[in-house]
Amino acid sequence: MKIITCITRLIRGGAQRIALETAALLTACGHDAPLWCGPETGAEGSLHQEAADRGVRIRIFPHLRRAVHPWHDALALADLARALRTERPDLLHTHSSKAGILGREAARRTRLARVVHTVHGWGFTPRTHGWMIAAFVALERRCAPVGPMVFVNPRDREDGLRSGIVPHPQSRIIPPGIDLGPYKNATALRETGREMRRSFGLPDEAVVAGFLGRLSDQKAPEILLDIATATALSRRELHWLVVGDGPMATSLHQQARATPSLAGRVHWAGLQTDAHRWLAAMDLLVLPSRWEGTPLTLMEAMAAGLPVIASDLPGVRWVMEGLPEPGTAPGDAHRGARGVASEAVLEVVSELPTGLLAPIDDVPRFASAVERLAGDPGARVRLGAAARTLAFERFGLDAMVEKLLNLYALTR
Repeated sequence: MKIITCITRLIRGGAQRIALETAALLTACGHDAPLWCGPETGAEGSLHQEAADRGVRIRIFPHLRRAVHPWHDALALADLARALRTERPDLLHTHSSKAGILGREAARRTRLARVVHTVHGWGFTPRTHGWMIAAFVALERRCAPVGPMVFVNPRDREDGLRSGIVPHPQSRIIPPGIDLGPYKNATALRETGREMRRSFGLPDEAVVAGFLGRLSDQKAPEILLDIATATALSRRELHWLVVGDGPMATSLHQQARATPSLAGRVHWAGLQTDAHRWLAAMDLLVLPSRWEGTPLTLMEAMAAGLPVIASDLPGVRWVMEGLPEPGTAPGDAHRGARGVASEAVLEVVSELPTGLLAPIDDVPRFASAVERLAGDPGARVRLGAAARTLAFERFGLDAMVEKLLNLYALTR
């Protein structure tokens, strides 16, 4: 089959990783599976070279841009329609909001019968203006009948229904997966972690709280530094490892330099490609995001055996509970796992078998959770072991691709 994957841009991000993994595995299975995208990259890095290394053919559409721009959007739509007429694929699979809207409209105009779209969160966030939300909702309603939607978590489907976006009858929830290979050998992973810590000159007694992701408003990295400041005096053994890059990098470095208590305590790794090596150097992961879909970083951290402290968001909670089927009681499969048996923590955060959840932007509650896990190695081990078990049971990449292939076969 010729199956075209289309996404707005191929930066290093969760949606882009899923799109690339899908195209690469389809290519490896013998399908003709090119990947279409726009030209934009950024400080967070690009997946273009990795795609080429894995044998995925990339086609760049110069006018396919993330920002709304009537001129570029009209030209991108025309380019996509022209390419579909020429390529005549068996199926088009779009990812992300802009490529999803333009790609499905191009498919409609060229009468392409088999189209699938993955919703990685909708094209509006808590920071989006009302008029733009209305425009996105109207366009999504128009595109919904074109073909099945894949939702990466139940909340996206619920939010769509509340907005009047009625999905195609064959739509379904298919959670993303990760490559578990780098995380299988726990002994080698621990040794890698020790090497990484030595490379930063971290003392043996240090407890390393880590962050891995894009340094952008969505991920709230300035809140991470506020948490580090709030815990600096109470937990002097605590160090912070920040892995990633993005538009806020300069201001974050300035914020850290302006805080005396963080001197020598925050370590910047910059943009990295081998997530498992950096996660192995951490004792816990802190993710204070303001909004998320289904964060792959959490899956990777759990596969590495890390307890997680994160914002209490629907997609985050779903991952930390092990992707329970909609309608089942969260955590049933692992309800016996032991967590942090501490009334002090339970008063201020939500406890799951794999970590702790705090309200968005709530520095005192995040700090309380960090202090508790930093001072309780037994709890870190228990939560991390439960997280690793859950990851290897539920987060495999092969399961995601198998479900997609089954959907492709049903799409007519």
